[in-house]
Parts: sequence; C-alpha cells; structure tokens
Amino acid sequence: MYRLSAPILVLGVLGFGLPLLAEEAPPPKATNSASLETFMEVVGLEDGPGVENRALLAKAFKDMRAGDLAAAEKGLKEAQAKFQALCKDPKKTYVSVANRKELEAYKKDHPDQDVAWIDWSYLETMHMLAFVAASKRDFKAALDYLAQEEKVAPFSAAAHNERGYIFNHMGKYKEAVEEYKKGKALAERFETGRTDLPIALRGMGFALIELGQLDEAQKVFEQSLKIDPNNSTAKNELLYIEQMRQQKK
Repeated sequence: MYRLSAPILVLGVLGFGLPLLAEEAPPPKATNSASLETFMEVVGLEDGPGVENRALLAKAFKDMRAGDLAAAEKGLKEAQAKFQALCKDPKKTYVSVANRKELEAYKKDHPDQDVAWIDWSYLETMHMLAFVAASKRDFKAALDYLAQEEKVAPFSAAAHNERGYIFNHMGKYKEAVEEYKKGKALAERFETGRTDLPIALRGMGFALIELGQLDEAQKVFEQSLKIDPNNSTAKNELLYIEQMRQQKK
C-alpha cells in the first residue's frame, strides 16, 4: 500500500511575500523530513496597524529555511512582543484580519465589542511560533500558540488546520476531523482562506481513513481534487483507500 512517508509543509505566500505555514497530516510513522509545495498567493490582503513588523517575520522565515529554528523563534518572539504592545487598551478587542472586509464582518458578528484592527502578520507570528514548537515535537506549546492565534485571529482557517495536523500526529483522529471541519468552514467563508480549503479537506480525509470511514474519506479527497486537481497527496490517498478495500475482499 502506498502512503506518504513524510509530512508535507505547505507554504502560501502572503501579499507581502511572507509564507503562511500549514501542515497536512502525515501517516502515523512519518519521518521528520518535509517537502515543499508550490507557493500560493493569498488574495485580498491589506495593510493594517503593525505592518512594520512584517520584516521580522520575513527574516524568521529565512532562518527557518536555513534550519536555524532558534534564530527564527527569537525573531518571532520579538515580533510577538511588538504586536502585544499595540494591543494595550483592555477595553478594545484586537483582531488580526486580512483586510477591512473581514474587519467589518467581525464587527457585524460582535456588535457589542469595541474592535481594533491588527495587521495579518500578528496572526502569522503566532502561527509560525506554533510551527517552530511543532517542529521540535513540543505539541503542548504548539497548541498554546494556536489558541493564542485563534483568539486574536478568529477567522484563521490555518489555525484549525494546524491543530488538526497536531491531533493527527497525536492519534486524536476524531478531534482532528472537528478541527479540519472548522478550518474548512472558515476557508469557504473568506476569500483570503481559499488556499487553506484543500489542506483542510486532505487532513480531514487522512483522519477519516484512520477512523475506518473510507467512504467519507474518499468523498473529501475527491472534493479536494476539484479545487487542487494536480495534488499528488490526494491522488495517492485515494489509491490507498482502494487498496484497503481490495484487501478486505
């Protein structure tokens, strides 16, 4: 039977050239190596307060690519502190969203809150810190960072996808499915999350296979291929599902 032998790191380039990090689910015995997929661009990104901190994230990403996680983490924590300094009014709710359209959507959903916009790169800071922690197999710290990301970035599909990835790694497949469903819903709602949609579907499909729900897994992998028709992960997982069915005969 064929399944992936390594986790896949999906890099989505934001409008300012910074990657959006999200991982798809590896098989249970995955190695620590990673392969890089094609860069995808997030549509509709606008500058928000704190945009000047994007340079720190770009530097952190270069450090990641060079394999220097310590330097990356240091730069990301510096960026985190700078963003936290911007969120100093306890009466306000600070949200890291991609553009004014998303800001207005949040305000509409929460008319009782005094909402202030923070640049999308705050979301990315927390997400990259989670990625660094997960790379070190410190899943508790990674989940803590993702909880912080979700709090400041309630429309982040990537946060749920990353949490689903971690739950898959931990063998918590039911919890993973629920997180990927949340990621899928947000990716479908907002244009800036479109690149997270096939990732959510593929991660969900993996968890469904592990739960023995092959028909449901097949459906979500086929759905993901309608969005991303050349994705080898989805194609290979569909082959694996068919092989499993043949074995049972």
